Amino acid sequence: NNPVDLKARVMLAASERHLNNKTEAETLIESALKEDPISSLALLEKELFSGESELDILRADPEYYLEAAADYSEMNLTDDAIRILEIYGENTNARDYPILYYYLGFFNDELKRKEEAAAYFKKAATCSPDYVFPFRVETESVLKLALEYNPSDWKAHYYLGNLLVAKLRWEEGLEHFKNAAELSPEFPVIYRNLGEIYWKKFKDYERAREVYEKAVSFAPYDYRLYLALDELYALTREHSARAKLYREAPRTVKKNFNYVLKRAQYYVDTGQYAKAFKILKSNTFLPWEGWTGAREVFVLAHLGRAYSYMTNGKYKKAINEFFEAMQYPENLGTGRPLHPLFTREYYFIGLCYEKLGNKQRAEKYISKVKVETTGVPTVHSYYKALSLRKLGEVNEAERLLNEMKLKSESLIEHSRRIKPQYYLWASMACDALGEKIRAREYMRKAAEIDPSYRWAALFASEIKLLE
Repeated sequence: NNPVDLKARVMLAASERHLNNKTEAETLIESALKEDPISSLALLEKELFSGESELDILRADPEYYLEAAADYSEMNLTDDAIRILEIYGENTNARDYPILYYYLGFFNDELKRKEEAAAYFKKAATCSPDYVFPFRVETESVLKLALEYNPSDWKAHYYLGNLLVAKLRWEEGLEHFKNAAELSPEFPVIYRNLGEIYWKKFKDYERAREVYEKAVSFAPYDYRLYLALDELYALTREHSARAKLYREAPRTVKKNFNYVLKRAQYYVDTGQYAKAFKILKSNTFLPWEGWTGAREVFVLAHLGRAYSYMTNGKYKKAINEFFEAMQYPENLGTGRPLHPLFTREYYFIGLCYEKLGNKQRAEKYISKVKVETTGVPTVHSYYKALSLRKLGEVNEAERLLNEMKLKSESLIEHSRRIKPQYYLWASMACDALGEKIRAREYMRKAAEIDPSYRWAALFASEIKLLE
């Protein structure tokens, strides 16, 4: 008994209406609308009661009507549920919304009106699937019934796949996407969804690549598909396929700044740093909140070239690259923090000066890392610990590394969403502590969770330099 429950009051009004208790029904409706003048449920009950309501408030959004219809159905007022959806169809601004027709089919089937149900299910199957995202748990039963009526309705499979995957039922959703693909070979979103499941959930990169290739062939102007397929090729080191994908992409796709950045990443991945910098300097990248993607490619490019110079004994050139990596070019869309941390860069600059025999400058930059406030143990703690070792403060270095290891392992054990950087941090700490086998295992896990996590590959190249 909850007298302030608006839904309960509207459903009570519906019951009073069916009992022909008009005064009680009207009082309940007006009370509900006084409390919430834009309640879709109350507005629609008023429409059923008197035929006079302010339905323009609902802006011809079919989801308001579906939500109300589901509520009436829950009360076994199936005729009312049907009438609610019919009212939507009478709106001059109504659109052919497939989920609404599926529900009409379902409700008519409940009332044993098989012909009407079949007609509505057939109508639903003819509607465009664009911008349709089923989300109600009740819709599962509706779509499964639709498939009993029409097993060849690929759109019902597609909608059901979306619904089940959204509810984290990946395996079931996958089967419906596969069924949809078999029945309709030219709808790109099905293949994109299949690709995401094979890629992100089953780590089956070969099958993910195959279905993404189909998606691109059916939607050659959708830049987002190119971004995903390029990354899949990168995961399997098929760089020639990445180059071919770019060559054959339409001009409009190539101009999209997201794909421009992917091209720069391709050059970084293949060690063509000059070409990467040319792209990064000549384009403007538009950020969204918290996005640092362009600057990340910029930093990876400079660090990659710096390590290449160090490997070949070109320490002065490497130093220049480390200094460049600390810049925040405005066109990359990431602002410089008030107190940026450059522990990695300063430490390696110190190592380069050490190799050049300039002990004073080496100590200067290594000491810069020592005084950095690194906060919660992360990657910065690793370079600070290495600097402390260099400066003879071995005990403090060991303490910091052990703290970093424990924190990383705690994050791995207790976080609801495991991130690859947790394993990378654990690997770095274990490696510095001499626990080489455990370090390799953590690095393997980082790559397993996210093979595209390029900071792990970067650290692998660092290890060779530090050895």
